[in-house]
Amino acid sequence: MAPIRESNAERRRGRDECRDKLSKHIRKKIQSCPYNPANSTRPEARHRNKALRGSPQSSCKRPYCWRALPSKKNFYSEIFAKNLSAHSIGTYRLLCREVGKTFEAVPSSAQCQTLDSITSLSSTEPSFSAVIDQLREENKRLSQQVRESTGRADAESERKRLTEEENRQLRSNQQWLEDQIRDHAGCGGLFQKYCREMILRT
Repeated sequence: MAPIRESNAERRRGRDECRDKLSKHIRKKIQSCPYNPANSTRPEARHRNKALRGSPQSSCKRPYCWRALPSKKNFYSEIFAKNLSAHSIGTYRLLCREVGKTFEAVPSSAQCQTLDSITSLSSTEPSFSAVIDQLREENKRLSQQVRESTGRADAESERKRLTEEENRQLRSNQQWLEDQIRDHAGCGGLFQKYCREMILRT
C-alpha cells in the first residue's frame, strides 16, 4: 500500500504545483485579479480551484478564459473541459511546462465563450495571434531575401560558367595557333634546305 500512498502524494503535489503556476500566470495576464491563495473569497483563489474550467457556463463567471495556439486548440479543449483534480500527474507537468507558451489566459468578454475565442490581452505582451502574424511577416521577408539571394547566386554562377567557357575557347584557339606556327616553321625550314640543295647542284 505504501507505493499507492506515495503515488497519490506525488499526484497531489503535482496538482498543487500546477494550480500555483496557473494562478500566477492568470495574475500576470489579468492584472485586476490579486494573487492570494489563502483567501478563498478572492478571485485568485477561485482561479486556483477552477483554473481548468473552459465551458461557457464557467467562463462567464470568471474575468479570464483560456486560449491556445490553433494547432493545440482541440488538445487543450479536452483538458480544460475537466476540473484540475480529474487529471494525471503527466497532465499537470505538461500544463506547467506549456503555460504561456502554447496556451495562455486572456481577459474574459462577451465573446470569450470558448477556448478559441479572440480577445485582446490586458498585458503588454503580444498575444499568440500577434506573434503568429509577426512570424509570418518575418518568414515572408526572409523568403523574399532567399529568393533574391538565390537569383543573384544563379546569375553569378551563370556569369562564371560563361567566363570559364570563353577562357576554354581562347585556350583552344591559342593552342591551334601555336600548332599552326610550328607547322609553318617546319615547312619553312624544309623549303630553305631544298633551296640550298638546288643552289649547290647548279
